[in-house]
Amino acid sequence: MSDLQLSLDNTTLLESIIWRDDHRPAWEWIDRMCHEDAATRGYCSMQTCFEALRSPAIARQLGLTRPDGEPYKINHNLRSGLTRLMLLEYPYLPFRPRRSKCDPSKPAT
Repeated sequence: MSDLQLSLDNTTLLESIIWRDDHRPAWEWIDRMCHEDAATRGYCSMQTCFEALRSPAIARQLGLTRPDGEPYKINHNLRSGLTRLMLLEYPYLPFRPRRSKCDPSKPAT
């Protein structure tokens, strides 16, 4: 297993999975943006996606609003979990993740 192996006993990761499953259109947009960034910039940034989703004007321009017309709500604490979920699905994406609570603890030696 890689260093990015995910542990499902982690609250942040579980919250990220729930957010992803509850907000599929936003997650699909994040997926597209990460792939486009990888192709054009050579790296991906979940923070950039978060900033776009949080801006009502940008979210509306992108068609990323909830059924009630409001932008998606996304907690900053989910950034590391969503990054790792994206890497789990697409391990080749060039994210530059830092150590996170979502990462498994190093086993005792």
